[in-house]
Amino acid sequence: MVAAGLPIDSLFADTAGDPDHVTGGTLSLDAHRHIVETTFRHLIGTGLKASDVVDMLRVTDPFKSNWEATEEVLDGLVEETQADD
Repeated sequence: MVAAGLPIDSLFADTAGDPDHVTGGTLSLDAHRHIVETTFRHLIGTGLKASDVVDMLRVTDPFKSNWEATEEVLDGLVEETQADD
């Protein structure tokens, strides 16, 4: 499932000429939600603060290219994490 969101073509493409035109496949909302939740929980589990995880995801694909959907999921996860503290 994660591979669906990664730009696999970029592993094989010569991106020296035009790297902005290498893209991955489109994720379903459910798949995107799963990737956000899994990544967030894993990073929190390593001891990172929720705000640091959000900052990391904001600049990393597939999260940054789907930021509105990512942020919606993250809002709930951050809230959940703060309630646990």
